[in-house]
Amino acid sequence: MLQGVLTELNKVDQLTQYDYLKTKILVPALSYARSRKLITAQRTYQIKKLVERKMLHQITPNARQYTLGFDNSYGQYLSSFTICTPLDAPQ
Repeated sequence: MLQGVLTELNKVDQLTQYDYLKTKILVPALSYARSRKLITAQRTYQIKKLVERKMLHQITPNARQYTLGFDNSYGQYLSSFTICTPLDAPQ
């Protein structure tokens, strides 16, 4: 029983290591999604809707980097941070 727990803990430990996560999970998942064209239309649609609702703002015209902002009901700016689309994310 303890060997099984140790095995599962080792699996979780691997997920906390960015290199393992990137090479074994993230890159294959993105490659699969791109090859099946699962990302393009859905992501574009969702980003467009968020931009229309002014929840995302392009940092520069035609950029694929956005500032995510929240306003309260009085129009006061509450918070923002920059996000990148997966194609623009640092590697």
